[in-house]
Amino acid sequence: MIETDASYSLIAGFFIVFLTLMPTLGLRVDYLSSHKPYLAWACAAGLIAVARQIPDVLLAFSPQSNLNYLASSCLQFLASWVFLGSLMRMKGELVRQEKAVLAVLVAAWICAAAYLAFIGLPQTVTVWYFISIPTILVSLLIFLQLFRVSLKSSTSRVLLLISSVVLLILRLGIPISSSMEIVYLLYFLELMLFPALLSALHLFEVQSTHEKVKALLRRRIQSEANVQFILDYSMDIIVAVNSAGLLTTWNKGAEAKFGYTPEQAIGKVHIDDFFVDNYFHKDVEEYKEFDSWMEDAEGETIGVRVRIKTINEGEKTYTIYMLRDLSAIGEAAEYFAE
Repeated sequence: MIETDASYSLIAGFFIVFLTLMPTLGLRVDYLSSHKPYLAWACAAGLIAVARQIPDVLLAFSPQSNLNYLASSCLQFLASWVFLGSLMRMKGELVRQEKAVLAVLVAAWICAAAYLAFIGLPQTVTVWYFISIPTILVSLLIFLQLFRVSLKSSTSRVLLLISSVVLLILRLGIPISSSMEIVYLLYFLELMLFPALLSALHLFEVQSTHEKVKALLRRRIQSEANVQFILDYSMDIIVAVNSAGLLTTWNKGAEAKFGYTPEQAIGKVHIDDFFVDNYFHKDVEEYKEFDSWMEDAEGETIGVRVRIKTINEGEKTYTIYMLRDLSAIGEAAEYFAE
């Protein structure tokens, strides 16, 4: 019977290790991409939960071993304690009050561990609760800490809250269980709830990142819309070309003056095609300004003042042309006379 129980515990232990490692690896990937300290804490909590399976499996071979039970209890508390610390680190560095809370929890567990080490396994429900108080308190604080998490209506937050509540209930229920069968059932459920917490935290990080990307995209789209508004209603004719000289930006002023729609111009027309006096597009490091003749879609010539600036952004290079119709500022006669 002992060999059967030991084999069952060994298989269950490998299964729980697998369940715990999967979200832990996911959190590790999240940490490598964002370098958020709380994710490193969460990974550490997962690894401690994996290490807990060693004394738990040994207990199947030696159920009365006080040392194995002490090691299992220590790793159970430590995993939950580190996970609580990871939730506290979500908002940044730990403040004095949070450090004090974590220190008090460690002191409480040391008292419980001392009882186990010198007196042995508890024989009454009251003593069981005394031994379990530090771990139960950590579970309660995990649940309370999750109310500070953002994304209030997200699936991940709901899963975190549900997992933490169930974990707290299981840890409260184990000491008062009336039979060993129920104790074992609650024990294995409690083991599987911790990987669920880690998975929910990983999902939270994914959803949080997704929301930030969506917000950045919304701001970028709005920014681009604002820039386009400024370009469209500017007094100047503004166009931009790529390194080859093909048009990439075409505001409403350019459309009205030259008679081409954006669909007809962008990516299809070379900037040199507008100049009458054989101006050839080239990169300009500093601002360049000159007066020139340009030609619209109907073949009519327009006197313009040209301002040019080439922009280099990494591997991308583009040139901005700001054109001012000289007739619009009363300079056409002087320019035409020349």
